[in-house]
Amino acid sequence: MLLPSLLIIDSPRKGIGRTETADQKLAEEVYRRLKPWVSPSKGEQLITADNDAELGGEKDVSLIRLPEKDSAVPGVPNMGVGTRPRSKSSKNPTMMSSKA
Repeated sequence: MLLPSLLIIDSPRKGIGRTETADQKLAEEVYRRLKPWVSPSKGEQLITADNDAELGGEKDVSLIRLPEKDSAVPGVPNMGVGTRPRSKSSKNPTMMSSKA
């Protein structure tokens, strides 16, 4: 399978629950299946944005945590998950965005 040398995935576990043992096992399986696709020695990178990732300490894995007080983009506040205001003009109000 052909893949780009840089693959960025936002919220790979978004549809997986957080409380059940089966949820945790499925989440681990997601990452287990992604890791073989990437070889740092060949210049390949996989970047995932995941609120619940408990990675780190593994070979070729770097974990960057952004607490709510910090921002990935200087000058743009980190609003957290689901804290953006809803549009008042919308007839069908939905959450405008959710940070990964």
